[in-house]
Amino acid sequence: CGNQGSLIQYCANGCSNGACINSTCTANYQQRCSGNSLYWYDSCGNQQNLIQYCANGCYNNACQNNNYTNSNLTITETVRDLTKSTGFASSVYADPSDTLMYMITLQNSGNLDVQNVYIKDTLPANLTYQNQMVVARTNNASNNYSGDIMTGLNLNTILAGQKTTITFQAQVASAQNFSYGTTTLNDTIYVTNSQSSYIPVTAASVLVTRGSVLGASAISTGLTNYFLTDSFLLPLLLTLIGIVMWRSGMFFGIEKWFDDKRKIRRGYKSDKELSARIAEIKKFSTR
Repeated sequence: CGNQGSLIQYCANGCSNGACINSTCTANYQQRCSGNSLYWYDSCGNQQNLIQYCANGCYNNACQNNNYTNSNLTITETVRDLTKSTGFASSVYADPSDTLMYMITLQNSGNLDVQNVYIKDTLPANLTYQNQMVVARTNNASNNYSGDIMTGLNLNTILAGQKTTITFQAQVASAQNFSYGTTTLNDTIYVTNSQSSYIPVTAASVLVTRGSVLGASAISTGLTNYFLTDSFLLPLLLTLIGIVMWRSGMFFGIEKWFDDKRKIRRGYKSDKELSARIAEIKKFSTR
């Protein structure tokens, strides 16, 4: 119930965390962060007195300065299509199965360091991470980082005026994963640091186009697409049906129409020959 009971022991070196401080431990040996507060710790690692509550957070065993107006971290992402050998841009057109390279640029344009920078990128469906991650910093700074861009990358401190770039590769899914036309793929970048809870991020986009014909297509070349049926059996069947219909008199009207046409043609030819002979006879009689 929290009621005080009998005395267990008098602690000559003080009491911390429910135990006497060992006489071999040096009190107020080191100050450390615990949450958003700064505490004294003895040489044995026991937490002692509260030194200060850090309104702007506690980092690297010190309260953070409450003036962050001079720290300005911006994040920009660009992408290029390695298959087509395009340059880096905020958006790029790609075909299914192309290989892409992303580049994330973190620029600290202020005059204060940005501490404890953490970044993570989440790719959308139909984009597969292919690793090949490279982290580079300007100002001859060492690449002090840990983790991976997909699971979370801790860049630690980005110095004032420093630029850090992260490049990695991804592959577009095959054509059957896309509908015909153009599909826009956007990834999501998550960034935090000790100074601010919101950092503006400009992400890149990939526009994947699937045309109406990609590679070999199955095009129908007959009624059934079976060579023996289309080239032999069907023509033979149609011929037999035609013979049966002809013998049954179903084409009598058609046959009569052809006979009438032939008679008219013969009559026209005879009239033309007769007119020619009459003209020839008249020519001789005038002589």
